[in-house]
Amino acid sequence: MRWSIYLLLMSINFSICGGGTEVRYATIKDIEIDPADGITEHPRCNDPLNYIPEGDYIDHLPVRNVKVNFHVMRKSDGTGCFSEKEMPEYVEGLLWVANKKIIDNNKMHLPLNNNTPVLSPRYQYKLYKDPNKPGDTGIYYHDDDELAFFVKTGKNRNNYKRDQFEKYGNNKGDVVNVFVMAHHPDSIASPYYKPTLTGIAFNDHVKIAGMYHHFKDTLYKNGKPHVRGAWYCHGIVNHEIGHTLGLRHSWQGKDGCDDTPSHTNCFAQGPNPPCNQYWSNNVMDYNTHQNAWTPCQIGTIHYNFANKKKPQRKIVEKTWCELKPEGHIHIRDRVDWSCAKDLEGNITIYAGGSLTVYCRLALPKGAKITVHPGGKLILDGCTLENDCGQTWRGIEVWKSREGSGQIIMRNEARIMDADNPII
Repeated sequence: MRWSIYLLLMSINFSICGGGTEVRYATIKDIEIDPADGITEHPRCNDPLNYIPEGDYIDHLPVRNVKVNFHVMRKSDGTGCFSEKEMPEYVEGLLWVANKKIIDNNKMHLPLNNNTPVLSPRYQYKLYKDPNKPGDTGIYYHDDDELAFFVKTGKNRNNYKRDQFEKYGNNKGDVVNVFVMAHHPDSIASPYYKPTLTGIAFNDHVKIAGMYHHFKDTLYKNGKPHVRGAWYCHGIVNHEIGHTLGLRHSWQGKDGCDDTPSHTNCFAQGPNPPCNQYWSNNVMDYNTHQNAWTPCQIGTIHYNFANKKKPQRKIVEKTWCELKPEGHIHIRDRVDWSCAKDLEGNITIYAGGSLTVYCRLALPKGAKITVHPGGKLILDGCTLENDCGQTWRGIEVWKSREGSGQIIMRNEARIMDADNPII
């Protein structure tokens, strides 16, 4: 039986070779060198608009996982905020709702009668459990009277201070640290103070107050768990983490995105002008919805993820090191990549397909680019690499009686970290 299978495989291999198709890794003889136009780093690579995911090629942008952990700030006796029993279930529900809102990106309400496309944001949150710390859950509890409470007004105001992060931050710079705090009891004691949801974002962490108050008010209904406690807080999580991803408040019209119009920032739809019409649902406005991401906002986030000089890149789970079959990209028509990419699979360019790469392109360990007869690969000032200290296999070119895969290089394009370099 084993010998029969061997003969069958040999016959299949003979048929492929006998059909006149030659498959091998490209050498310098297979490369066409175009005259350089002097552009070694295309300006388009630094334009966030080129990082907007295209609907027809959504698989060309793998979903990115933003690593998060949670810190519960409490009084020294362990009270005043979530308990060890309450918090894990709450975090699970909170991340589920926040991630679902990202997946279910809604159409922008403003400007009225707009045609702003509704695209997939292509990112999610993932609770980070440190593999170097046995038993780590990604949720930490700190009983500290001095740092337990969030004070947003008055002489003891501390909302802009980094004290909690400086003392208790975990995996700083590599994970978004989310500090969950309660409003100060003295503030709540005032009849004029409302313990509303409020937050502050920094480049590397966020502080959110009010979750516990809404948890105690709404999570349990008739003695049974009720999802509204987590649901109620998804907007502020997406908003504040949105800041750490590089987004700014959008209602002022100064966030760098033309598809987020300036407006009066109505918190909710109301019966009177302007809030009867000009209410927003954008995640970076202050509103009750916070369920819409515009193409420019999505492009800005992914530009930051792909840029090695940006701090946002370090908080993304590095999923582009190992080769994944489901990450295979198939090119059958003309495709231009005017943005840096970190891929998770092979690339195959078929007859009639053309792929032009202008920017940095990272391929996982063991990946290859295959160019079929009638297919074309153009490397224009780009860098092909592995970003994980490993190697990828190289560019495979197919030749047959109908022709050969075509490889064009210009503007000092570089091929690095390949097992089969162009020599």
